[in-house]
Amino acid sequence: MLRNNDLIMKKYEITGRFIELHEGVVEVTADQARRRGASLASIGFGLYRIDNPVQFKVGEIVGIDYEPPKSLAEFMRLIEECQPVDQVEESPEVVKVEEVKPFKHKGKK
Repeated sequence: MLRNNDLIMKKYEITGRFIELHEGVVEVTADQARRRGASLASIGFGLYRIDNPVQFKVGEIVGIDYEPPKSLAEFMRLIEECQPVDQVEESPEVVKVEEVKPFKHKGKK
């Protein structure tokens, strides 16, 4: 899942025969985008703007930047939801800047 400022992508698996999206931004693989080149325009980082109606078939995974309408929701299964920023825990591997000691070179003068 990608979170970029106000853009929150939720990933769904298509469970119906197919769905058709008409607008918005989608997160798809490069292969999915290549097969839909006439309908999608890359905006970077695996995100694509929908320029023309685009279809996704059963079993495909697609990230969208909005809640699907009820008419589509019954053909999609949410598989990944963004965690709110205030609930993200700090990774234990992160080294704080003040803990890093500067390297002192012991070379000849």
